[in-house]
Parts: sequence; structure tokens; C-alpha cells
Amino acid sequence: MLQIKSIPAFNDNYIWLIENSDQRCAVVDPGDARPVLAYLKEHQLTLEAILITHHHNDHIGGLSELLRHYPKIAVVGP
Repeated sequence: MLQIKSIPAFNDNYIWLIENSDQRCAVVDPGDARPVLAYLKEHQLTLEAILITHHHNDHIGGLSELLRHYPKIAVVGP
């Protein structure tokens, strides 16, 4: 079973997280890494993939920081 969660980012945006039943997840359009990293830690999740829908900064701004923490993570996007 998959669950979709929203992680608030900036003043008016969300980063979407898709979680399965064994604590693995993917994030969609991580514009900011800080709330993603905090959410992963708080909920003891393992990040398996990052999905990018397009290249606006509010969708990819956190990508480089997440790659520093997860250098071998799969990044899927256009």
C-alpha cells in the first residue's frame, strides 16, 4: 500500500512524498532539502528515489543537498 504525504516548503508550496508499507519512500520535486531530511528522520524513512517533474528552482532547489546525503540515489526526471 502506498501513502502520499505532503511536506510544507517555502511559504506556499509542498514537496510530495510517496511512502510504502516498509518505510521506503520517494520524494517529488524537492525544492528544499531541509524539510525533506527532517521528515525522513522524524518518520524513520529510507529515501529510495527522487522524482523531478520539471526544472523550476522551487522543484529542484533541494536536489544537490539531497544528493550530498544520498549520493547513489536514483533521480528520475525530464
